[in-house]
Amino acid sequence: MAEEHRRDWRTVPFDQMAKDEINEAYLQDLLMGNGSARFRWIDAREDRTGEPTGRAHAVLSVTSLKRGVRPPLDNDEPIVVFADDDESTQAARRALNHQGYTHVIAIPRGYPWVKRYLVEQPGG
Repeated sequence: MAEEHRRDWRTVPFDQMAKDEINEAYLQDLLMGNGSARFRWIDAREDRTGEPTGRAHAVLSVTSLKRGVRPPLDNDEPIVVFADDDESTQAARRALNHQGYTHVIAIPRGYPWVKRYLVEQPGG
């Protein structure tokens, strides 16, 4: 990314935004805005040597989720899941959907996104 700083997506005309930028901006606003407390976070990383997020309501690896281990959450709660990368995060989302969880947001790129926007930000 050539620009190191993030643009305030609300000030950029919609037709000038890249699709990824819209998704990033939307996710940031959704997950860090006023309504963010409603989400239940699942840290599904296999390798937890990275910084903790302080947001996880459950810590279950993708492998555990695939084996049917259920997080201590209701099936209709809004869940945000992330794992080591995009592929493992999508696998975690599929496992949760298979278990009957209906409102699951998979963080694109997994932990690298979480680290960039939530861990490294002030108050993250």
